[in-house]
Amino acid sequence: MLGVARRVKQHGMPKYSFLNVNIPARPAGGYKGYMVTTAASVKGGMESFAEVKRPASNQTIYWDVYTPENAPAPQGTDIWAVTNGYVSVTPLKVGETDATQMDTVRGWFK
Repeated sequence: MLGVARRVKQHGMPKYSFLNVNIPARPAGGYKGYMVTTAASVKGGMESFAEVKRPASNQTIYWDVYTPENAPAPQGTDIWAVTNGYVSVTPLKVGETDATQMDTVRGWFK
């Protein structure tokens, strides 16, 4: 994660952009590297949280752990990268309104 933060500090990010970074459990032999990915559109899966203590500081860290179910994600996606030992870096932007849901959600507030 520090490697990603250093690159953002060095190069900057456009306004309203951000990175979604997913880090796999450390595979035997270490990470294969960074992979710039797209967000997978895989339905289903289990989300859990892992609590880990840092040995040097005893600081508690919480990891969001997502385990996809059924069909594997396509190569080049965030889930594929993490499953295959890469740190996934997905550039995203703020302001992605789902126009197809506007009328449905409006109906909730009538």
